[in-house]
Amino acid sequence: MKISYSKDYDILNLMANLKTRKKTLKTMAMIGLEEFRENTKNGKDANGKRFHKYSKMTKAFKKKWGKSQTLVNLTCGIENGKAVSGGMMTSISIKSDNDSAETYFIDAKKGDLAYDHQTGAGRLPIREFVGWTKKALSRADKYLDKQIDKWINNI
Repeated sequence: MKISYSKDYDILNLMANLKTRKKTLKTMAMIGLEEFRENTKNGKDANGKRFHKYSKMTKAFKKKWGKSQTLVNLTCGIENGKAVSGGMMTSISIKSDNDSAETYFIDAKKGDLAYDHQTGAGRLPIREFVGWTKKALSRADKYLDKQIDKWINNI
């Protein structure tokens, strides 16, 4: 699952230094990741709406393990009949090269689970947690504008 970011102008041509380019792209991806992790922790999707409530079965499991049954934040799940905490969200990482940056799931099973939540596969309701929020886009734009100013001033 990728999160993409694009700007109207060609930022890659503005960044002559490849190390700076790679770092900038990675930082921008990190901004998006921070925002969707924070939203998810607070029970909100990428559009700022509350996640669908837990099913009765999931609530029963959560009650048994002393976990919150009301705040849906995708940080506690069930694997092999046992409660697990934070596995999906901690499996997210970022990689970048000179042309792009992307978030990805280190653990393929966690990535599949994230996809199921994102799309509402199987019996899960759609919980679209991966995506650029307005706040993240604004932060990324401001960061990029600062970087462009630095590059222009160094020409």
